[in-house]
Amino acid sequence: MSDSVVDDWTRATISCNVAMLVISHAALIPSAITKDRRKRS
Repeated sequence: MSDSVVDDWTRATISCNVAMLVISHAALIPSAITKDRRKRS
């Protein structure tokens, strides 16, 4: 395998991991906010 192929694969893997983190956080944050609102009310 050439270096460029490895670099592309690494970049794709990293960007995929980052996307998964962002999606999971985006799903967690609103639920945490709604929990806080329920506690206050």
